[in-house]
Amino acid sequence: MTGPPDPAVALTRLHMERRTKVAFRSGAAAHPAVAAFTAALRACVPPDLAGTGSGG
Repeated sequence: MTGPPDPAVALTRLHMERRTKVAFRSGAAAHPAVAAFTAALRACVPPDLAGTGSGG
């Protein structure tokens, strides 16, 4: 269905949270590949969406 938008319908911006967790074995956080992967994930998130992060 196409045509002009219905004036009775409105989109509302809602707050949403998403947490992505990376699982690895104890002590593996220091491994270069794990550190690079988690850094790359963090770099993909815009600063206004990053939040504070709990680290756990």
